[in-house]
Amino acid sequence: MIMKNIILLPLFSVLATSVQTPEEMLVKMSKVHDACVQRLGISEDVIAKYRITDSSPPVMCYVDCLMTTSGWMKDGKIQRESTIESFDPARRNYAVKVLDSCENVEVGTHPCEHSYNFHLCAYRTDPENYYLA
Repeated sequence: MIMKNIILLPLFSVLATSVQTPEEMLVKMSKVHDACVQRLGISEDVIAKYRITDSSPPVMCYVDCLMTTSGWMKDGKIQRESTIESFDPARRNYAVKVLDSCENVEVGTHPCEHSYNFHLCAYRTDPENYYLA
C-alpha cells in the first residue's frame, strides 16, 4: 500500500498550488487507477515514470482509460459537464479554463490519442496547475 501511495500521489495531487485535491478525489482516482492498471496490464513502474511528453501507446491508453473510466470521455467525446462536476469546487475554474482551451483538440490516429492530446493541451494551458486525474 505504501508503494501505491508513492506512485499515486504524484499522479493525482495538485502541483504548485495551495488548493489540495480532496481525499475523496484521491480515493476515487485510486480506484480508477487500479481498474486501468488491471484492464491494460500496464506496470506501476511505467506509470511512476510518467511524463507528459511520453506519447507511447501504453501511456496514451492509460490516460485514455483514466478519462473514460472517470466519465471525462465517452464514445470518443470529452464530457464537459461531468468533467467539471468531478473537480473540487475550488478547482472548477481551472477545469473550465482547460476545457475551453482543449475540448476540441485533435483526435489523432491512434485510438487512445485523443485523451492524451487533451492532457497534453491541459498541461500546456496551465502547467503549474496540471495534474493527471
